[in-house]
Amino acid sequence: MVQLYFLSILFNGIAGFLLFFGDSEKTDSFENNAKMPLSGSGHRLILGIITAIIGFLKLLLPMRTIIVGDLFPAAAGLLGGFILIFDYYREHSAKIEGSGKISQIGDVFLVYRKIAGIVLFVVTGLHFLLPYALFL
Repeated sequence: MVQLYFLSILFNGIAGFLLFFGDSEKTDSFENNAKMPLSGSGHRLILGIITAIIGFLKLLLPMRTIIVGDLFPAAAGLLGGFILIFDYYREHSAKIEGSGKISQIGDVFLVYRKIAGIVLFVVTGLHFLLPYALFL
């Protein structure tokens, strides 16, 4: 489906941008929100959910009949969506008592958020330039 291809490129690119350039520690400041309008926690949660759903749909509905052709964009969308959703959850569960293990697990994933942003950029760019290539 061409619509799903477009949405995959769009949301993977935006998620990659937020993961690479967005700093989760400064999202509450007015200056950072003015620089990056989608960096608010609610925006990140919605974007993460949509990106993960589109990544899952890319696994079910490939561009052509080859499922392997959309494997990397689907995996990148699932990864980016998961990181954005977990970042939101970790931010809001820090206020709750007894969320130590979840915070420790989240710190492991969030250490690699800039690398995940670069991976999303690369996969999105390659998928845009080579839509019918195998594994892209």
